[in-house]
Amino acid sequence: MVKNFIFLKITILSFINHIFSKIVLPLKELPRENYLLLYPQNSIYDIIDAENRNSFYTTFQIGYPKQNVPLVIKSKSNYYLIATVCSNINNSSVYINEKYNFSKNFLLNYDYYCETKSNSSRKNWCRENEYLDKELCSFNDDILFYEAQNMSNKIVNINFEIIDFIKDNITGEIGLNLYDREGRSYNSFFGILKTNQLIENYNWYFDFNSPNEKEGKLIIGSLPHEDYSSLYNENDLILTNSFMDISEEFLKLKFTKIYTIDNENDQNIEYDLGQNAEFCYDFNLIYGTGKYKNYLYNKLEKLFGKDCFIDKIKNFGNPGNFTFFYCKRNKYIKNKLQEIIKPIYLTSFELNYTFEITTNDILKEKGDYIFIQIIFPELNSIWSLGKLFSLKYKFIFNQKEKLIGFYTKKHNQNENGDKEPDSSNFKVILMLCIIAVLSIFLVIFGYFLGKYINKTRKRRANELTDDFDYSQDIKNENNNNINSVFIDEDKNIN
Repeated sequence: MVKNFIFLKITILSFINHIFSKIVLPLKELPRENYLLLYPQNSIYDIIDAENRNSFYTTFQIGYPKQNVPLVIKSKSNYYLIATVCSNINNSSVYINEKYNFSKNFLLNYDYYCETKSNSSRKNWCRENEYLDKELCSFNDDILFYEAQNMSNKIVNINFEIIDFIKDNITGEIGLNLYDREGRSYNSFFGILKTNQLIENYNWYFDFNSPNEKEGKLIIGSLPHEDYSSLYNENDLILTNSFMDISEEFLKLKFTKIYTIDNENDQNIEYDLGQNAEFCYDFNLIYGTGKYKNYLYNKLEKLFGKDCFIDKIKNFGNPGNFTFFYCKRNKYIKNKLQEIIKPIYLTSFELNYTFEITTNDILKEKGDYIFIQIIFPELNSIWSLGKLFSLKYKFIFNQKEKLIGFYTKKHNQNENGDKEPDSSNFKVILMLCIIAVLSIFLVIFGYFLGKYINKTRKRRANELTDDFDYSQDIKNENNNNINSVFIDEDKNIN
């Protein structure tokens, strides 16, 4: 009976653990004022650069008393670093990202982390990072984490690495890469979450209503059909292997072919066959290859000089430049571009699906110009799919298993085109009700189990007492019988 009670308790605790085994990071788009500007504001170059450098950030409440620390999300980084202004780390301030400059206005609502101001911080160790040429120190401190779609939270004492104040004025970053360059995962954000049992697996995905949304969520440790059962069906999820090595920065998906249907000769123009493409969430644009660049140039060639233009911007922090195309904004050119720029199709044999980058995805109107949102790095040989594409479709990732997943059907639109109600809150409430019922059952079960055990003990004690009394009675009864016999015999003699 007691063993069954313990097993039931373990089962319930495991059930509760399974419910709260994911982390939800609220995300916001980092305002433009927090970047190092390369060009005059609102110039042609600044407009395309703003699309090219476009990161999300989340906020951690760290320590006691709480410090609100914003951390930039970096999809191609493995670093999990928090900058400090109070450390005695013996380093000179250096650039680490070379593209941010958090403004004073932005920092009015946020803090730089200061470990000496937190009563819950604890230093673990320090080490030299050969790639950053900096000393990093490991600390433990209390961090508030959100666990479910209804944003329930709990505070966990968890470790992270801190770096001294850096010149580009960034408060910290979270890399989405599980491994470092040596194939180690223990210092990455996902690795630390798993070590501290905050997640059961390495599945993760972005949760945005559209690629143009400025706020959304990063969900780690679960899948969309588990969180939104009315919107996504597990049977529609197809998983495929990602083509990457440990040393590579991020997951890549192999497309069978990338092509356009050209109406002039009614045939497919295939740019790349068997091409790997990487997903990126740090920019809105798409990086194309030289083959598509040449095709696009030939299609626009007659418009160059008077209505359309080709130019370059800096590839921030990397060698080479980006080539981009743009045109004057008027009705004639807009119609002409709609005619010239055709959708791009990306076919994946493994996922059994053909993805589409539409003409409206490619063209963006701003100010006096229409910009083509596919740019071309000088030293690029693969397609890089920014938020314009990667947030358009619901992809899931698992770097530990080297998997990329995709839902072939999207059940999140009703007849009016609006998102259906989220069923995740109902699921959580239902689970909490089940837990409450099971808890009440455990209390009642424990009460009656206790009564049963006490009753058993009393019965045993009474049996022992009764055994003693019965033996004495039997002995007395035997003695009385003997005496009776003697008395009867005397009577007979007399």
